[in-house]
Amino acid sequence: MWDNSEIGEEALWHALMVALHDGDRFADVGAHIGVYTTAAALRGARVVSYEPNPTVASLLRRNVALNGVGDRVEVREVAVGAKPGEARLAVGGTLALASRLGGEGILVKVLVLTEPVDVMKIDVEGHEIDALEGAHDLLTDKVRRPRAIFVELHPTETEALPIRADRLKQALLGYETERLAAIGDREHWVGYAT
Repeated sequence: MWDNSEIGEEALWHALMVALHDGDRFADVGAHIGVYTTAAALRGARVVSYEPNPTVASLLRRNVALNGVGDRVEVREVAVGAKPGEARLAVGGTLALASRLGGEGILVKVLVLTEPVDVMKIDVEGHEIDALEGAHDLLTDKVRRPRAIFVELHPTETEALPIRADRLKQALLGYETERLAAIGDREHWVGYAT
């Protein structure tokens, strides 16, 4: 298994692994190649992984198969946002692994989160507030909402991290929020349902 501490995500990794329980429903939003997806499935969670980049989604499916957790993971090749529809996904980086909604790029389907889960991780390169706003009905339903939400918060061209952090707290009303770590130009946050 890949050692997550190499890129400074140990606080997020540890807190998420502690929060997950055998039999949990886990949503991995912005799953990338499936590090968190695979770890959650190996811990006994049922996982839905959202990854809109077709190249990365293919690697995610391969990673899931290689780790023998295909029976516990559903890969959805879609983006998660504030409203359902379609958006452009700018694909770049080494092996086209870096993706960001907006600008020019491939057309992808966008959906909002409505399905109940126990734990959620969101890492969507600057669109995390949109994903949370789209999930408003889920997050405010005390029966269906996740008990823990882990977010990698990115600055955008128009909003610095302090503003994004304030917006994150507003999107997670009804959750006790805590900043886990600052890593370069990103921050890791967690919200626990109150």
